[in-house]
Amino acid sequence: MELVFEGKRKREDILSDAEKHGASSAFTHGLSYLYAGDNYGGMLGLLNRRKAFVDMVYIDPPFNTSRVYSVGEGRTSTVSAERNGKVAYSDFMKDDEFLAMMYERFVLIRELLSERGSLYVHIDVKMSGYFKILLDEIFGKECFKNEITRVKSNPKNFERRAYGNEKDAILFYAKIQTRIYGTTCAWRWRGAKRKRNFPKPTPTAGVTTPFPCTRPVRAGA
Repeated sequence: MELVFEGKRKREDILSDAEKHGASSAFTHGLSYLYAGDNYGGMLGLLNRRKAFVDMVYIDPPFNTSRVYSVGEGRTSTVSAERNGKVAYSDFMKDDEFLAMMYERFVLIRELLSERGSLYVHIDVKMSGYFKILLDEIFGKECFKNEITRVKSNPKNFERRAYGNEKDAILFYAKIQTRIYGTTCAWRWRGAKRKRNFPKPTPTAGVTTPFPCTRPVRAGA
């Protein structure tokens, strides 16, 4: 299945941008970096230095909401749609333009992911269906592992006659169909801390946690 929209580029044309861009001198492997700027240019620079080396990517892109988001004095650590505040970004794009932008970045992310890599995409319910089709096309339907529900708030007694907007979606994909990677803290934890965080021993999987994003850990590790 393929999602067709105006402005969609071929994957080989997107990847050729990396060759034209050249290797970025801002990145040296073995160190951590905070890259401030358009992530498209950052990923192009990374691809020219090394491919398939990133183990996990989490992205929280704009939701294509046609709204302006700001940072207010009372919400210094968050971005919201409140009117009184400093503008953080404007989320005004046509649907085709927005999907084309995200498609290009998904293509680059897959090239950067290692063989054991995984991708988590945070998006709202209005766009998650479109993203699912895009990601199935790029990664393969078999590499879709789960849709994680992120509850935004407790249910409210809205006056309007509609269901409340209470959740977002996090789409979880693996680079390789048979590989799923989560936290491995249990390899290091021992005693009471390990028992508290991984309380469910099983005869086949070893020590597990009730949280679905964490892979099983073998008993006795």
